[in-house]
Amino acid sequence: MQVSAPKSVAAYRLKNLSSLGRSEMVIFYSSIASLLGSPGQTVYSAANQVLDAYASWMQNCGELSVSVQWGAWASAGMATKDKSTANRLQRMGIGSLRINEVLRDFEAVLCLQKPLI
Repeated sequence: MQVSAPKSVAAYRLKNLSSLGRSEMVIFYSSIASLLGSPGQTVYSAANQVLDAYASWMQNCGELSVSVQWGAWASAGMATKDKSTANRLQRMGIGSLRINEVLRDFEAVLCLQKPLI
């Protein structure tokens, strides 16, 4: 619960703020672990699935929302600190994201004009 609470509580609060008309778009910062899982980090994967589910629910309610499932970053994050994780991702054919790629992709998310389904 200690791992999942910050994400699920924050998602719930953002959802409530959005329903009050205080935001134009809600962007959840999720992880690819939500999609692929992560050995030894079941709760972390589930916490990110909560973010994805909130974004989907908000979209179904007509709100502009998206959950971005980021992969491993080349210069920061858990994958760079844990060599076994970085090696596992590399064996799976998943590279690390460079900061310029992250910024470009995040800018594309900010430019969305309609909900993703």
